[in-house]
Amino acid sequence: MRETMDFLVMRGDRRQNILCDLLIADGHNAQLLPGPEKWNRQNLPAPGALLVTAKADMALREAALAHGFRLLEYGRLPSFQRENGVVTAEGAVQVAMKHRLRTIGGSEALVIGYGSIGRPLAA
Repeated sequence: MRETMDFLVMRGDRRQNILCDLLIADGHNAQLLPGPEKWNRQNLPAPGALLVTAKADMALREAALAHGFRLLEYGRLPSFQRENGVVTAEGAVQVAMKHRLRTIGGSEALVIGYGSIGRPLAA
């Protein structure tokens, strides 16, 4: 039998709701959390829970440490940055298509930067 883990997922958009639902469906304890200024000991799990967030500012890091939570900033993971770069590049193409009077096929464009967004955008 697999160990049940406690997860805290920082509120954000629909993706965090889906993550929380998937964790629960997988047999784990998971709850969505507001910002740390609204935390109180009565509605938080015991220390040791894994706090999942895209990016943590200093206040969130300090609150997680004070409550004994482990912190996972998935926005810092190279695999997430790579996949998120593809999604962001596709969004940029969509915006370009929306604002052009003709198709963008065969157009020339300058892409500045060759990071996680610039690579897929240039392709």
